[in-house]
Amino acid sequence: MKRIRTFIRVGLLLLFSTVSAQAQLLNNTKIDGYRGIWFELGQKSAYGDKYSGGLGTYTAKHIPLAIYAPKAKKTFFVYGGTTRKDQRYLLCMIGEYDHRKGTVSKPTVVYDKLGVNDPHDNPSIALDDDGYVWVFVSGRGRGRPGFKYRSKQPYSVEAFDQVSQEEMTYPQPKYLPGKGFLHLFTKYTGVRELYFETSVDGVNWSEDQKLVGMRRDGDKHGGHYQISGQYGDKVGFFCNWHPNGNVDQRTNLYYLQTTDFGKTWTTVDGAPLELPVANVNSPALVKEYFSEGKNVYVKDVGFDTKGNPIALYLVSGGHAPGPANSPREWYVMHWNGKAWENHRVASSDHNYDMGSLFIKGRKWTVIAPLENMPQPWGGGGEIVAYESNDQGKTWRARQITRHSARNHNYVRRVANGRDPFLYFWADGNPDAFSQSELYFGDRKGNVWKLPYDMQAEQKAPVKVPLRERSDRSAGDSIAAMIKRVADWQLDSIRTNGWRHPQRDWTNGALYAGLLAAAEATGNQAYYTFMKEEVGDRFDWKLEEGRRRFHADFYCVGQLYTRLYEKYGDPRMIADLRVLADTLLARPHTESLEWKNHIGLREWAWCDALFMGPPPLAMLARVTGNQAYLDLVDKLWWKTTDYLYDPNEHLYFRDGSFLETRERNGAKIFWSRGNGWVMGGLVRVLENMPADYPTRDRWITLYKDMASRITALQQPDGSWRASLLDPASYPIKETSGTGFFAYALAWGINQGILDAKVYAPAVWKAWDALVTSVHPSGKLGYVQPIGAAPNAVSPDQTEVYGVGAFLLCGREMLKMVAAD
Repeated sequence: MKRIRTFIRVGLLLLFSTVSAQAQLLNNTKIDGYRGIWFELGQKSAYGDKYSGGLGTYTAKHIPLAIYAPKAKKTFFVYGGTTRKDQRYLLCMIGEYDHRKGTVSKPTVVYDKLGVNDPHDNPSIALDDDGYVWVFVSGRGRGRPGFKYRSKQPYSVEAFDQVSQEEMTYPQPKYLPGKGFLHLFTKYTGVRELYFETSVDGVNWSEDQKLVGMRRDGDKHGGHYQISGQYGDKVGFFCNWHPNGNVDQRTNLYYLQTTDFGKTWTTVDGAPLELPVANVNSPALVKEYFSEGKNVYVKDVGFDTKGNPIALYLVSGGHAPGPANSPREWYVMHWNGKAWENHRVASSDHNYDMGSLFIKGRKWTVIAPLENMPQPWGGGGEIVAYESNDQGKTWRARQITRHSARNHNYVRRVANGRDPFLYFWADGNPDAFSQSELYFGDRKGNVWKLPYDMQAEQKAPVKVPLRERSDRSAGDSIAAMIKRVADWQLDSIRTNGWRHPQRDWTNGALYAGLLAAAEATGNQAYYTFMKEEVGDRFDWKLEEGRRRFHADFYCVGQLYTRLYEKYGDPRMIADLRVLADTLLARPHTESLEWKNHIGLREWAWCDALFMGPPPLAMLARVTGNQAYLDLVDKLWWKTTDYLYDPNEHLYFRDGSFLETRERNGAKIFWSRGNGWVMGGLVRVLENMPADYPTRDRWITLYKDMASRITALQQPDGSWRASLLDPASYPIKETSGTGFFAYALAWGINQGILDAKVYAPAVWKAWDALVTSVHPSGKLGYVQPIGAAPNAVSPDQTEVYGVGAFLLCGREMLKMVAAD
């Protein structure tokens, strides 16, 4: 047996005297509130740090961080804290939640890290048969030692005695009733290798024994990260592999377990393994990702009702943050008793998004920051619960937090947890130093915030409501945002020139939005700009030549008719009338198959339903010539009969997509393409008389699409570029989102859609749009010009996306006014 040296406190005080500004150690003192540590690694990129933010419940490899004690009816939990909100001074803290009283006590400092600000040194926790609380404080490599502490009294967090000092990183203690501790941890022996030790009493420990240290021929180094779980006497863990010690290439998934207190370690089906496991192709290998160039991040471990292990893990294209390494897919890997089954859960935008897996019978739940807000591309986000009733094969999302000021991250499951303290986490801004608060939640998704400041020794946490709207939903905020986005776009045009022809479809959509902005804000300068820079400059003419009857090039007719209504100059619609009369005279009998440049003559692609029908419907209204509207009615349903899927209630982009499929096997329905349809649909309806013969058919189509589109909204309030395969491009896209939100809000304002059903979706969408606006007013996340789902980044913008945003903003103001 090894006997650990007693730690000499005076030596540590001398060692750290130059960095400690606390005047004295804070061990075994109380802090007057629950304050999480904020941290950044310092490995910067265009999309922020490799990981940063509120990391009080970091890392995933510190397990467990909380444990419920049935005899005391208390949940004990550890975390990385700090002294004040303006400090990054790490304190290894412990708190307790009294389930009978519904209160927490002031937290206790178990170990003062003496100037260290790195939450890699955060603690983990265990509880022995006698009720003593054990805290394992992580070290960091060989430069900072780890420590073991035990409470002075059972079921108490008032004071702790130090038991040992040793080399120990990422502590994962498991207490097996009647047997003692089995402790999994990491040592930096080349580079990060996995070890374990055992102890009957927590004081006298076995020698450290290496579990895993894989190397290929020629490798100088190895490395692994492990995540462990416990099911009775079974202790198991999943780990990855760092090729030649390179943590940024972590890959593959392995599983090991013991059922005899570490005497033997086996594969999942009981085959013994020789320690240390050194072969990359060991029988412990569950799934190989190295050949695919994929990174693997293990998040949590659970067990089904038969004790079979389940891993929750993330797979990405690389270590750096940002869209280049998307998609970042979450999976559950389950041993069904005979074979491994791998099922996708969801996706997120950062490798260090971290959550927990909960197993209760056949119901599996993943609670994690899977909504990429409010600070996208940073670690964490809004908390979402994904629930499965078929052992991970299918999942449904349920929101837990919304409209937060800071990202939430590192959702940690309580060992043996009980409601309401079933899991807990911290928040923080990954983009800039911020205050970090701590929260906990129950099985139903209720959330409480731990008190940041405490005067009394006990205090009840405050319940946090799930907000349906953010502060950005106030009318003055909406108006200000409309102005900011519109002004940025006009300033960009004045400074950099026009990116596209002034009379094409891209700018036609922009003008529709600028008209809405002018109406919403009363800013006459928007009207003046469009009148002078477009109408007057081109003498109110449409395109001539081959493209004249292509809908993309008479979309600008929406601007001409609206300015005709404002200024009353017949010249403004004269050429549009000539075009409309020519269209009336044509037979329109061609097939809409996507060939022979059919777009020059017919509305053969779904985008055309925003470009062509609205100017003709508007012209019918302002001239009183119903023949133009009848033409719209005829051609709209011709396109619909060809491109509309009545089962999915969505439109294919064009005939070339009728038989193509997404990577997941689903039909390809493009978000912006269907956004064009929804936008065009409501713009025709608002120009259609209430007694028009086929209006009911139009309303039915609108309601069917509204219902389907709302069901496809993502938890962050946006729609992904691919409606039926959102994981293919797992990031919000604002042009489709803007048109959908505009169309849904319009329906609410017209009394066509039930506000109780649809308003929550609209407000979520508005928040997703507003949080895509840069401080300058530039709208980001707009998919570039295309004809199908594709990637998008926060910096990408386009005028048609701005048009959709402004149209939506006007309808949001009307919703606020109606409230």
